[in-house]
Amino acid sequence: MLRGIRGLILWDEKNEFVDPGGNVAERGREAAPYFAELRGGLGALLINSRRHTDPVGVLYSPASMRVQWLLDRRASRADWSRRNASTEYQDDAIRAGTRNFTRLIEHRGLQPRFVSTEELRRGELANGDYRILMLPHTIALSSIEAREIRAFVAHGGIVVADCEPGIFDEHGRRMVKPALADVFAGPPRRATPGFVFGKGRAIYTALNGERGRGSSRAVSEILEAAGVRPRFPLARTDGGPVSDVETYVFENGEATIVALLRDFLPSASPSSRETVVMTLPHPLNGYDLRTGRRLGHTDRLAVELGPVEPVVLSLSEKPLAPPSISGPHNAHLGGNAEFMIRSEAPAAVDVVHLDAFDPEGNRVGHYSGNLLVTHSGASKLLPFAVNDQPGVWTIRVRDLLSGTSEVAKLQVEP
Repeated sequence: MLRGIRGLILWDEKNEFVDPGGNVAERGREAAPYFAELRGGLGALLINSRRHTDPVGVLYSPASMRVQWLLDRRASRADWSRRNASTEYQDDAIRAGTRNFTRLIEHRGLQPRFVSTEELRRGELANGDYRILMLPHTIALSSIEAREIRAFVAHGGIVVADCEPGIFDEHGRRMVKPALADVFAGPPRRATPGFVFGKGRAIYTALNGERGRGSSRAVSEILEAAGVRPRFPLARTDGGPVSDVETYVFENGEATIVALLRDFLPSASPSSRETVVMTLPHPLNGYDLRTGRRLGHTDRLAVELGPVEPVVLSLSEKPLAPPSISGPHNAHLGGNAEFMIRSEAPAAVDVVHLDAFDPEGNRVGHYSGNLLVTHSGASKLLPFAVNDQPGVWTIRVRDLLSGTSEVAKLQVEP
């Protein structure tokens, strides 16, 4: 969800979520709380917010993937036609390189942008606000792609590669000379990690292990040299650096959403906690979106992270007021009752979750759900059925950005 996924299909061939009789099974019961939380408004809020990205691009090169696949098949000498879908999910050099590059960036409080080769050809590097371009195992480049990368570096950009880029063209033909031989003036050597080209630089860095620990310091130096710094830097309580937390930032009008996700360690105790200190650019009003807790007006937040679940915060210049709900006081079964919900939150699109409770206090799911509230507000129509319960119904709306709620009562007559 934090990386942009907006939907999910559950392939339940082993009947772990739903048993053959159609009943919720054990895995379904385990998943129910976090699916309910996502559908309770948190997912809608992130979908309707804009994911912030930093001026760091990671090239997505299908041509390199195809060539690497052919090289791997030739090296293994196995019958490729016997490979099934699960076999193709196995790791390879380009997947590992892409993953390690992105993890290194994300663990410094930054969010890279993936740049496709089509975008590269359309001039994305020249038109976008990029300072660094990562080339994860980019062994295949077209002449147009190489030209765009060359111009990017010549005008002051930094390009970082984990191997010599462009040794094949986009069709998999080996080049007489690598496509970026003038930018990377030679293959990777420990003694010559970087080259000056025009106003920019080309840098080799070796990625070692799942987190690229061997190049962690090198990437930090590259980011610092390019002036790329996180908006919300993290530190440990003793002032030391944080290396096991990813930061995700979303913009929604004048409100900012920041999510912190700790690396999962299978050996960690479910009760293990880690406290990090997040520095804000200036004093802001903070709210914990998952607990509904107000964090006050401050420029430093001490955030306690568990071993699995993220902490999701909203930040705003002004305190967030609760939503308002207005509508009729009386209605009849078989008739309609329309409520108007308004929000004073400084969001471009605010999300409120509405719950309708019958006179016995039971939540009625088909009358409940998420509402997108713009500056003109949002309306919710409750079409009561003739067999609904008469009595006093409770309509509650909860603002996702602040966690505050407002309630309306409705007398429903037979």
